[in-house]
Amino acid sequence: MINRYLSFHAQRRPNSLAALRNGVFVSYCELETHVVRLACGLREVGLEAGQGVELAVQDLFTFFVLALALDRMGCAIAAGAPGQVSELQGLPGVIDWLICEQAVPGAAHVRQHLLTKQWLQMVSAKEGASFEPVDFAQEAPLHLRATSGTTGTPKCHVLTRAMMIERINSRRWLYGLTRESRYLVGMPLTIGSVYITALTCVQVGAAVVFENRPLIESGVLATISHVSMLPLHLRQLLDALPGDFKRPRGLAVICIGAPLPDALAARARRLLADDVVNVYGANETGSMASVDAHGQGLVLPGVALRIVDDEGHPLAPGHVGRIAVRTPGMAMSYLGEAAASGANFSDGWFYPGDLGILHVSGQLEVVGRADGLLNVGGQKVLPAPLEARLQELTGARDVAVCTIVGAGGIGQLAVVVEAFSGNHDDLVKRIATAVDPSYGAIAVVQVESIPRTGPGKVARLELQRMVTALMDRAPAHTGFRK
Repeated sequence: MINRYLSFHAQRRPNSLAALRNGVFVSYCELETHVVRLACGLREVGLEAGQGVELAVQDLFTFFVLALALDRMGCAIAAGAPGQVSELQGLPGVIDWLICEQAVPGAAHVRQHLLTKQWLQMVSAKEGASFEPVDFAQEAPLHLRATSGTTGTPKCHVLTRAMMIERINSRRWLYGLTRESRYLVGMPLTIGSVYITALTCVQVGAAVVFENRPLIESGVLATISHVSMLPLHLRQLLDALPGDFKRPRGLAVICIGAPLPDALAARARRLLADDVVNVYGANETGSMASVDAHGQGLVLPGVALRIVDDEGHPLAPGHVGRIAVRTPGMAMSYLGEAAASGANFSDGWFYPGDLGILHVSGQLEVVGRADGLLNVGGQKVLPAPLEARLQELTGARDVAVCTIVGAGGIGQLAVVVEAFSGNHDDLVKRIATAVDPSYGAIAVVQVESIPRTGPGKVARLELQRMVTALMDRAPAHTGFRK
């Protein structure tokens, strides 16, 4: 689908910049030549149009070019993790091939093609290769996705050609991508939003930038126009900026995956970017709203959004309820998950599991996860606002909260902190100022790394298990009682 645009730019603007790979210039003509040769090589291996192919490739540029080659062949593409058996591979008839850098023993039911240096060199040396792009039908599966698995097992869904076109078209105007844009792929292409944005760059004739060197030392921040980041990664980047860092001109930072605290957005605008875009979206729907510096979301054109009660009845403006949304590029169900599909998809609406308020002005305020509410001794606690407050008070690299089973089987709040610079007593005092005394006993735990999913959301089930294990081993050093 996207290869028609690639061929257009390769013919009309052959010497224009298509990609930068660690500072090396790749023109549109060179990019298409590379894609065509890979498509020919994969055809010789046995791949055919209409097959489902999972890419488990570490290098971002190699992943991107292979994805373009598979798109040219008419294959449905899925993103996998190197060395692992994915959820998609377990669904009958979905994945036919796995392209990987090392064999995966548990994936015996799919054909595997090892991406060796010898094979890549052989394919790249082919002269005179040609491969006309396969045109997909509107409802043909184009991209196979798995959800982030924030609160449990990831679920899989299909994006058709029509859905992908809708998402690419909206990404173009939402981010302001033009031929002059240079988009840095600063996160894995397994993240749907990053992958869609990279494809959008090919559509408009922009450049996609890949950089394996440290961002600050490489100087790449001064050469790009757009970059996607998790709020956590943005904070880490700002913390690492040297005192003599020269603020780039015209840079837009796109924050995805989690709420962006006001203070962090303001700091990013002061030190790094002209524009900080916070987008509210989901794998199943694509982008839904653009969130401003005060946490208010402007629902995007073409998106229908409403707030409903637990029975699905619409609520009046100003009331907290479940968010229901309908977008042009929305998936319609999960693969092989009838119960989950029934719970999240209903009458043409998708329920992302978030709580929100739709104000009289039409602005959306997302207040937290409906299925992520913490039950602390019978009190329902929204984790995101509390985590933002704790992050601000502690100055730690990362903060997350969860519940563990306390005395008498009552839910107890646990505050988990990563990389706090002071002593534990000081940390406890800071946390005490932010936590409601009615929550009772609080556990404070310091860890090397807080578990998060690929898109950067807190993996609460894993976090809960981690904290429980730490409390069992050393409760005297990890908790306090107010």
